Amino acid sequence: MEKSEHNVIGTRIQNRRQHLNMSIRALADHAGVDDGTIRRLEHGHPVNTTTLYAIAGVLGLSLSDLFATNTTASDASHLPAFTPYLRTKYPQLSSRAVSELSDFFDYLQYRYGQHRPSQGHDER
Repeated sequence: MEKSEHNVIGTRIQNRRQHLNMSIRALADHAGVDDGTIRRLEHGHPVNTTTLYAIAGVLGLSLSDLFATNTTASDASHLPAFTPYLRTKYPQLSSRAVSELSDFFDYLQYRYGQHRPSQGHDER
């Protein structure tokens, strides 16, 4: 991961912490780390995944939420297609429910001028 990606993650964590009116010390205590770890992270220094997972959990974020903030339109091609994502993220949903969600998402994208790959290109 590049330095700029660490900066984005650090900023995302800081913004979320501040939005929750949480001090650095409170976040550190709840995550089981020292305050210096939070300060370093918020200033763009890397931390291990276990620590990042604990911090994200305290803030009500997932690791994918943190890493998704690093995705721009130009590098979004590595992200999963919507239907396989739904199946993985929500395995309790029936195939019909996944299909309905996917169809509704298609409708919303069409309505707002976005376009998804045609049927068959979305790994349905």
